[in-house]
Amino acid sequence: MKYTTIVITVLILLGNPKAFSQSSSIKGKFIEYETSNVIPGVTMVFHTYSGKEYEAYNNVNGNFEVKIGDEPGDLIVRFVGCYTIKIRNIPQGPKHLDFGEIRMVQNYGRPQFNWDGSAAEIPKELIEKDKNMRNDVLKNYRIKVLDKKLKPYFDGVDREHQYIVFDFKNGE
Repeated sequence: MKYTTIVITVLILLGNPKAFSQSSSIKGKFIEYETSNVIPGVTMVFHTYSGKEYEAYNNVNGNFEVKIGDEPGDLIVRFVGCYTIKIRNIPQGPKHLDFGEIRMVQNYGRPQFNWDGSAAEIPKELIEKDKNMRNDVLKNYRIKVLDKKLKPYFDGVDREHQYIVFDFKNGE
């Protein structure tokens, strides 16, 4: 009986490729877009398409590593005052994806508020600076990973909820 249980267990494990799979990870470093200064304390959440979430923060040197299980999904990156970055359709398969330097872009056009909670007017200089920054990002910003160059685009409903999106399906 003991022998039969062992044989059945081994057959089940051999028939299930996930039984031997190791968790994949994403790594890289966060820097500021304009100055290339390191940015510590960036929040990352990896959302798998089955609903699992893996959250992490980078260290004081800007470096990060997020364990993402063995499923495809999207990485959401947030830092106060910067555009949220979404990296969509990260594929299943590679055990370690190195995104190199991910540059966080200051959102100069985000809504600002007075101490009393009322909306403050955004100075025209900041709106123009934000417009120029967005144009520069679209023209020059690329993330290189898995022999692909991911080109960004902006997506969102308003200035406060704008995202810089990189999509593996649209990579060169």
